[in-house]
Amino acid sequence: MAEDALWPHVSLDDVARAQPDVRSIAGFLRWHPSCRLEQGSLSLLTRLPPSLQPLETLLRSSVRLQLNLESVTVSQVHHVLLHHGHRVQSLVLCLNEPPNVPLTALTLGRLATAIGHCVHATKLHVHVHHPQWRGRDIDPILHRLQDSNVVDFKLHATSYSGDLLSDSGSYALIAWLFQVPVTSFAWIDPEPYHSAVLSPAATRLAAALAASRTLRTIDLSQSKMLLEACVQRPLPRTLRTLRIEYPHAPTSYTTQLKAQLAAARITSLDLSWHPSTSVVTLLGPNLAQLTTLNLSHCYLMIHGSRAVGPLLPTLRALQHLILSANDLFDDGITAILPGLVGCSALESLRLDRNQLTDRSLAATVKTCRLCKRLRHIDLSDNLYTDETVLRLHKKPTVISRLCAIKCPDASAMIPTVAAG
Repeated sequence: MAEDALWPHVSLDDVARAQPDVRSIAGFLRWHPSCRLEQGSLSLLTRLPPSLQPLETLLRSSVRLQLNLESVTVSQVHHVLLHHGHRVQSLVLCLNEPPNVPLTALTLGRLATAIGHCVHATKLHVHVHHPQWRGRDIDPILHRLQDSNVVDFKLHATSYSGDLLSDSGSYALIAWLFQVPVTSFAWIDPEPYHSAVLSPAATRLAAALAASRTLRTIDLSQSKMLLEACVQRPLPRTLRTLRIEYPHAPTSYTTQLKAQLAAARITSLDLSWHPSTSVVTLLGPNLAQLTTLNLSHCYLMIHGSRAVGPLLPTLRALQHLILSANDLFDDGITAILPGLVGCSALESLRLDRNQLTDRSLAATVKTCRLCKRLRHIDLSDNLYTDETVLRLHKKPTVISRLCAIKCPDASAMIPTVAAG
């Protein structure tokens, strides 16, 4: 279970604005010494407002920082981490260097040096988007991992030239995977891939991922070469969450993936952007242990819905189903509804952005009433008339007193449960 699901982190930004009881905040920080800080409030690291001055000693001595730095330059990151890196437990950053200035190996090397100051960091997420940079220049950051405490790493790289995963980078990642009890690995690479031969670096890294005894989450979304290398080996036995967005996935890949999923113990699977034919091939009794399934942007439409609907009851443990942006139309959702009745554990259902109209709403509501554990349904961004939306607003208990409905002009219509 993710740490955030067990307890919240104090947000230093919110505390500065709300000015709550300082003693209560101090007590919470002593119990759970961790606080979040967004980019817009970095000044709080050096100067607290008068109302929070009593927290200064505690913040500087024992509280770990969860830094979320969006749209920053390497110079800004270097300055912050040089002075406060030893206090950072989690670092999420999105680089935004000027597009007319090349992002060089020297610049990324400086970023790697700055990250090296985060000696206590267990989470590192880096997003690099720049029109002028070489993929292999990310290597210094990868080499930093093997000497770190990072167990949750994510790299999202776009618009680079050359190879992103070099031989040197793959060896660094392998060393990290064997030296640190890594629990989460994400390598998101949406760049075009045309090579018919897998690179040795991708094959090497796939073997290391398969051999891991601690990995619980893997996200290889759109990383075509790494995806095709990984399906040739068994998935880690400890793996529980797998995210593998793959537009236009070839049949050979889907066949191999089906075999690996059958032998794995995945409970959360993200198949976003897979062709509907791939989805139909992959679903079935071999995924009966799934609790979360994301099929957004799979172009199910009407034909795919007719094939997927009968397969849903085989997912006996399914609690969360995402069918967003599939252009189901009324005929498509009508084909899927009978299958939902067989999902007895279903708690949340997303049907947003599916071109649904009033014609299918009554059948949708009737089916959802049969899903006794359903607690949330998202019907937003469809084609319901204003009158229908108004009726839903006036009667949020139309499904049940326990099921919240999300639809246009309402973040969530949560029914009130009468006492007793």
